[in-house]
Amino acid sequence: MIGTNETPSKTPFHTAFGVNNIKNSIPIILDQTATCYASWVELFQIQACVYDVLDHINQETPCLAAIDETTWNQLDAIVKKWIYATISSELARTILKPGTTAQDLWSLLSEIFQGNRATRVGYLEEQFTSTRIDAFTNITEYCARFENFDDQLANVGNPVFRTKDGTSTRLLKLKRVIMILLPQLFNNQIIFQASRKPNVN
Repeated sequence: MIGTNETPSKTPFHTAFGVNNIKNSIPIILDQTATCYASWVELFQIQACVYDVLDHINQETPCLAAIDETTWNQLDAIVKKWIYATISSELARTILKPGTTAQDLWSLLSEIFQGNRATRVGYLEEQFTSTRIDAFTNITEYCARFENFDDQLANVGNPVFRTKDGTSTRLLKLKRVIMILLPQLFNNQIIFQASRKPNVN
């Protein structure tokens, strides 16, 4: 009331309140067709740890004792906003439900991507084995495609393609094959280019 010595309570400042655009720190848009879930999770958890809101997506992380209920709800809304800002609109519509917490959204995303792991691995393995070298203009593009497959398989947690030290077994085999085929491919490229040169008579 006016005329009393009481001052209105203020919401304690929290570093998460100062984040204007989380997409500057999480440059990945997660969608249901992508296989970057593991990378997205890693980047999101890093930011949640930096801004001290990890307890909103990880139930094992203790909540800060100094946070009152109002502040906690505001922080939870911020984390929810971060989630919605870094996923596709289609995926947002899939998980959007009234009254959910950030932990609820996090768990729903985990179910969507972890539950489909076997299907994703099968699809990537099929794409891996059916990719033909004659579909690419050069060896660099061919190798880049397989490295991309390998990264995607790692993102869905498929350990078959990695050795204990993290090296890709498939990529090692691929590189050996390329070293064998490279001279032949190089010679074929020279012959192809020579055949395109106009005859000068």
